[in-house]
Amino acid sequence: MKSRPPKKPVKIVLVGDNYLFRLSLKKQLTGFPGFDIIGDTESSGALQLIEQEQPSIVVLDTSMSIFRGLRLLSRICDLAPLARIIALNFNENPRCLYRAFKNGCRGFVFKSESLSELENAIRVVGRGKTYISPRLASGFIRHLLKMADQEVTNTETKIQDS
Repeated sequence: MKSRPPKKPVKIVLVGDNYLFRLSLKKQLTGFPGFDIIGDTESSGALQLIEQEQPSIVVLDTSMSIFRGLRLLSRICDLAPLARIIALNFNENPRCLYRAFKNGCRGFVFKSESLSELENAIRVVGRGKTYISPRLASGFIRHLLKMADQEVTNTETKIQDS
């Protein structure tokens, strides 16, 4: 029986302004088979590192400031369109998740989740799929339905006013 050739490792860059958090994450993720942590940096060095390394996954701590994190997320998407971004954040607000995905994010994990949750997100997003932390999924769906209901209400109002 032929053995399969080993899969190409997932090239990962870690971005966040907390050095100890990045260092800890790097050390822990390095232990997982198939993960190659090719760099880590604070937000100010992210674009240069990502352009240089062209990772397949960027784990981005967007809790630095949600608006700065979202701007950075959008710029990373422009610079490295093949990179898939996973946002890490403490914020459980569905609007935060919506904004992250609207700006190009492909995965969202709470910082308070287990390391195995982040591992799972990296593997899922690495296969080209989308990942949302299960803790946030139902709230996010309710948020989307509320937005859709509002859109329908606005459309109905415009039709009645015509």
